[in-house]
Amino acid sequence: MNAMPILAPCPPLPQGLFATGRVLISLRGDNGRPRATQALAFNSVSLTPAIVVWVLGKDEELHFSLDQACGVSVLAGRQPPSLLHWQPGEELGAPLATDSLASFEAVVFDRIDCGDEVVHFAQLASFRRGTGETGDVALRGQVHGCRAL
Repeated sequence: MNAMPILAPCPPLPQGLFATGRVLISLRGDNGRPRATQALAFNSVSLTPAIVVWVLGKDEELHFSLDQACGVSVLAGRQPPSLLHWQPGEELGAPLATDSLASFEAVVFDRIDCGDEVVHFAQLASFRRGTGETGDVALRGQVHGCRAL
């Protein structure tokens, strides 16, 4: 693994500077119930094999270990996380939010410590496209609705 380059420090970037969708990363808690947190960033890395990446703050309560099955749910427009219902995924049984725009089951295969955040790489085991037509984009501390293309 390559070390991060040593550069002169720049001022911290303000939070919410870059637009992102609302994506929840979930796992089964010790009691068997779903636990989830919102990713700071999410993106696809490769189509073959299907690999995704997400970023979580180090101060998150949820920690995803290597080889752990987890769920990825892209929330539909104005879908409040506190009112979500969950269902197990078909391949790994990972918790997935119902009525989401899309959901994935994935297995974490690498994590990279990056300052105050941790980047997670995961290979997809399943994908389901939801029926929703609108999603949300978070930008500068506000949530904006957008239509699917």
